[in-house]
Amino acid sequence: MISPLRNYRLCWHVNKALRLDLIRKPDLEVTDNKKRVHAHFALFTYEDEINFVQYNFIGNKSSGIFLIPELKEVDYLLLMRGDAAGRMKQEVMGILKNTSGIQALFEMNPAGLRSKQNLIFE
Repeated sequence: MISPLRNYRLCWHVNKALRLDLIRKPDLEVTDNKKRVHAHFALFTYEDEINFVQYNFIGNKSSGIFLIPELKEVDYLLLMRGDAAGRMKQEVMGILKNTSGIQALFEMNPAGLRSKQNLIFE
């Protein structure tokens, strides 16, 4: 997602549009030992127990550092994991395309990213 909004404000719009209850969690911490960089990325999560889908809303930028460096133009990521995530993806994208505060929306396949290890967390 590309958005000029702050993470908590955009998260509010996403919650309202998708009827979720994304809740702020401790920041996702990533350390790059090569560059000796330690960064914190905003993390909001929601567990849809009916559809067995976990939503993770994550900031992609932190003090000039990117969680996914190959996606520098992207401000936020919305990861959907679980049994129904694949079939719900198009519906979610359709709703978010018309959501206030979102300027652009892209679908990506994490398997094709060089820095996909940054998306592995609990």
